[in-house]
Amino acid sequence: MGKWMEEYSETLLAGVAGFMILVLILASGILSVIGARAKMEESSYIEYRDFQVFSELCQRKKPEIVCNTEKHWYAGEVISIEEAFLGRDAEGRSLEIEVKAITDKEGVNCMDVYQGEAHQVIFQKAGVYLFELKVQDEENLCAISKIELSVDNRKVSQ
Repeated sequence: MGKWMEEYSETLLAGVAGFMILVLILASGILSVIGARAKMEESSYIEYRDFQVFSELCQRKKPEIVCNTEKHWYAGEVISIEEAFLGRDAEGRSLEIEVKAITDKEGVNCMDVYQGEAHQVIFQKAGVYLFELKVQDEENLCAISKIELSVDNRKVSQ
């Protein structure tokens, strides 16, 4: 068994040494020549019109939602979503507002006061309500905002 192991180890050592020499020759000479031929030219896509349009779309400002702070809202009053909130895109055009959620200050869901077809709410109690609203422009950029709206029960005659 000792002689067999000795011959096998010499053969294995010669094979490993030959493989390493072959790798060194190929890596230093042939592969670098092949690599130089296969090297591709780098293309600049900045000059293409599609890239310019895409770049402009990526830099576009998101739409925004603002609350009408000039008007006071009262319990039992019909509040139109379009009257209470305004959605605008980057060019200032009005956008349709989607009501995602309405909660009171304790976090209790109040979506039952929202009338989706008429796009309005009627709060029976005074309080502060948190609206989660979404707008989306024609370029499919969307914005989701959480805005508080206070509802008062003390209507002041003018």
